[in-house]
Amino acid sequence: DFERFRIGLEDFLEVEDPGEGLGPVFNGRSCAECHSIPAIGGGGSITEIRAGRRNPDGSFDPLPGGSLFQLFSIPPHNCQESIPPEANVVAARKAIPLFGAGLVEAIPDETLSGLADPDDRDGDGVSGRVHWVLDVGTQTIRAGRFGWKAQQATLLTFGAEAYLEEMGITNELFPLENAPNGDAERLRFCDPTRALEDVPDLSTGLRGIDNFEAFLRFLAPPPRGEITDTARQGEQVFARTGCDACHVPVLFTGPARIRSSTGVSCRFIPIFCCTTSEPATASRKAMPWARRFVRPPYGDCASAGGCCTTAAPPQSPTPSFGTETKRLSPANSSWPCPRRKRRCCWPFCNLYEKTLF
Repeated sequence: DFERFRIGLEDFLEVEDPGEGLGPVFNGRSCAECHSIPAIGGGGSITEIRAGRRNPDGSFDPLPGGSLFQLFSIPPHNCQESIPPEANVVAARKAIPLFGAGLVEAIPDETLSGLADPDDRDGDGVSGRVHWVLDVGTQTIRAGRFGWKAQQATLLTFGAEAYLEEMGITNELFPLENAPNGDAERLRFCDPTRALEDVPDLSTGLRGIDNFEAFLRFLAPPPRGEITDTARQGEQVFARTGCDACHVPVLFTGPARIRSSTGVSCRFIPIFCCTTSEPATASRKAMPWARRFVRPPYGDCASAGGCCTTAAPPQSPTPSFGTETKRLSPANSSWPCPRRKRRCCWPFCNLYEKTLF
């Protein structure tokens, strides 16, 4: 197991070049360029750009080529992307930390489905639904849990999608190169070879996406910080205020490919959460999921969340995860937790936050 983790870490750190398939458009030359804070596998300071057009009827048009506009291109830069003038929605997003991703993957779909409560039958003011997606690796319908839109269900497909979208490296799961601004003719001149770029290593038989999967599966969650009296008080306020209706305190993994990951308790705290969304988001996914996001994680199994939400707390477009949630009471346009209580909760939440950022 450690050897697979080591090989995966090497691939995660490897800086790619055009000869290895980088580009023609990309956001980073290695996974670690975007996932390195506070350690390899964490978040990052680089922001990728999403853009599109919000139509008068409120629907979202991702424009030709999709809503992701890669920041860089390989020489001679004939395929450099640009945001077209008709785009009226632009969003910048940072990479989500991946710590504990293997435990996130091991949470059963049924557990996430059980949290949905689409009709708010328990009367706690929170409703939601799982984002069911087609997992391209197994061709089965699964509960999404990785990515800003909970658009991937497994670490293999999550890494494979990022390999293509962020680095421009085609693979067996995502074999079609990104055409800059949707222009296939430009792509033909920038990338004349159409062979798959992520091929099995001759010595190990493993693809790059297999190594990413192994690295993420074994990547440990950060430990919880010191538990002080102030933190305990914050935990009580957190529960009494009803924050845990969205921020599910503990979940358990089911049968996992790694025996040590079976039946493990995961303390997600602020991951499964009821947050905000932009009026119209720069998402490649069509409505109705275009207004639903994944919350950046704080918890000790940090890599996914549980609420793709349409509610609207403060001004920033902070996303959320695999189940859509909407606060039904008292008003969707106001932050549900008063400022005074937020100050009380912070020492408790900070036990997780400080280990990640």
